[in-house]
Amino acid sequence: MIIVYSPAVQKTGMAYALFRSLGFAFLAVCFFGLWSLRRWSLWALGTYFLVNQAVCWAFGTWDKGTLGPLLVLAISLIYYRRMR
Repeated sequence: MIIVYSPAVQKTGMAYALFRSLGFAFLAVCFFGLWSLRRWSLWALGTYFLVNQAVCWAFGTWDKGTLGPLLVLAISLIYYRRMR
């Protein structure tokens, strides 16, 4: 199931569209975990960030906007000791 219908994403390819769709679902789970102050969500978001950077670089779609989760990671690291 593809939920990303952006023409730019569809032009890049079906695999990239699938990655974006699954990535949005994964980010929703990560942000719910951050909202609940769970440590696993910080590790999951960090993993997503690294995988996302590699995939965007491989598909040639990397730009400064892909660095957005890095800000969330930096702020979340401040509260790491308070997380369960």
